[in-house]
Amino acid sequence: MDVQSLEALMRMLADQAGPVFAGLGLLGAALFWVLRSMGWAGSGERTRVVASARLDTIDDKLDGLESRLGNIEADLEDRPTRAEMHEIQTMLARLEERAQARANQMVAIQASVTRVEDFLISLSRGSK
Repeated sequence: MDVQSLEALMRMLADQAGPVFAGLGLLGAALFWVLRSMGWAGSGERTRVVASARLDTIDDKLDGLESRLGNIEADLEDRPTRAEMHEIQTMLARLEERAQARANQMVAIQASVTRVEDFLISLSRGSK
């Protein structure tokens, strides 16, 4: 809003509504002009100037975050999925069952060996 259109608006308000409304119109126009100069009204874009050092700091932080996010994504890609973890757990359970079965067999074999050894010892004592 330029000065000429503001003067025309003031004259129109003064002619049609009286001096009080013209003053209110002038006050509203001044408020609008102040808000527009601050970037709060008018163009719809509010611009704010940020210092170059602050932008560099923000840029460095963003670079660090991008690097960390890349590391996390790479780590997640290497981890097994839920289905793969279930498969691993199932395989471990089967291995534990097999190991327990082998242990039971070893106990039975040890008992058999002990009986054979006892028999052979008693046989060797009896022949003397």
